[in-house]
Amino acid sequence: MNHKDSSNPELVARGSFLNRACGFLVACWVGSNALAASVDPLQGTWSGKRTVDGGAEYTQLLDIRGDKLRYTLSNGDNEVRLFAKGNIKVERLGSFQVLKVTDIEAGSSESEAQAISDDRDTIFVVSEDQLILASNFDKVRDNQAARVDVYTLKARPQPTPSEAAVDKLIGKWKLKVKLAEDERDYELVFEKAEGGLAGSLISPRSGVHKLKMISFKDGQLSMEMAREIQGTEATIAYKAELKGETLAGTFVVKGYEDQYKGTWSGTR
Repeated sequence: MNHKDSSNPELVARGSFLNRACGFLVACWVGSNALAASVDPLQGTWSGKRTVDGGAEYTQLLDIRGDKLRYTLSNGDNEVRLFAKGNIKVERLGSFQVLKVTDIEAGSSESEAQAISDDRDTIFVVSEDQLILASNFDKVRDNQAARVDVYTLKARPQPTPSEAAVDKLIGKWKLKVKLAEDERDYELVFEKAEGGLAGSLISPRSGVHKLKMISFKDGQLSMEMAREIQGTEATIAYKAELKGETLAGTFVVKGYEDQYKGTWSGTR
């Protein structure tokens, strides 16, 4: 991600650079087998060097978490010369992966960052602990030549305690649900979603039922699902405790607690 730095204009000749960069991109294409349109390989903090006008070497830092990107360009005295941030997503363009950056704010520092109307499309390759960006190929920008930057991974983002707890639920569970003397088998599938978890209860008899609420904190799981009971829509509320690889708890039908209540358990 590169923005205009009026105090350090780049004087690379565009034509000769494009010839070299095209060779680089062809090599990346040949060496890339399975390209997945995902931001996951980009997650973390990446550091790279950049030589500006006069031969001075600057440090570029990319911090990517989720769909958010933060970029800083600092001189040899660790003074920030450029700051930018934006939203990201990854798309496929033929055999290439493209990092699309939108809603960009940029300035000489974070406190001075302002919205700019200039989205970025940058071809990239992730190879082990290296991130290679081919920037400014999407359009001509003043004082910004097309170029290739190489970043090295410094650290992957560590999950917060709440994120780590949620990860324990991700995947498929085999359920046994008991109501009075009636016991039935189901599957329960959890996946990550914005703000937490999404999930579905899968019945071999009636199909897939989306959960409309999931809460998980301190090992305690609560979830709700809408079902039709005797022609009337009702909400089934499940509660359980996670111990190791086992879920165990109770359920009730809201408004019919005396008639419909039971126990359930889940295993991997």
